[in-house]
Amino acid sequence: MKIIFKIILGCLLSTSFFVSCNQEAEKTEVKPINKKKVVKKVWKQEEMESSELAVLMRDMWDSSMVRKKQIISGENVNAYADLFNELHTAEATKVKDNVELFNSFADVFQENMTQVDAAAPGPPQREAFNNLVSTCVSCHQNYCQGPIPKIKKLYIQDESSH
Repeated sequence: MKIIFKIILGCLLSTSFFVSCNQEAEKTEVKPINKKKVVKKVWKQEEMESSELAVLMRDMWDSSMVRKKQIISGENVNAYADLFNELHTAEATKVKDNVELFNSFADVFQENMTQVDAAAPGPPQREAFNNLVSTCVSCHQNYCQGPIPKIKKLYIQDESSH
């Protein structure tokens, strides 16, 4: 008889516990959420259009992000060095102040892409890829600093720093 009483008492306590927890959960979910208004900046039409060079740079970033993932996973699927040959000829947003400097960065970038393809998988290829990213950062320090934080996301971190 004592065992049956303990079982019934245990069941009642358990049931009251679950009911009270359920009621607490319902109380906390009822709070309204205040949303802030988002104000969009209105851009002038000429600011919305991207130059050939800007579109090319976005493609370079996308391709480099894919390449980064391939290098990290050990794949070596896509040839990299033959991409973006139009870097020298793409029309810029504004006339380049120092075309010779830009072209020298473009030459180094293309050479570094060749080095990424030529490097052995593993640390040598990671280092070659990071050198390529450094070239992008260096060029952007001279011409257009805005994308530098995004470009730096391309760096492959050393495995020991994880």
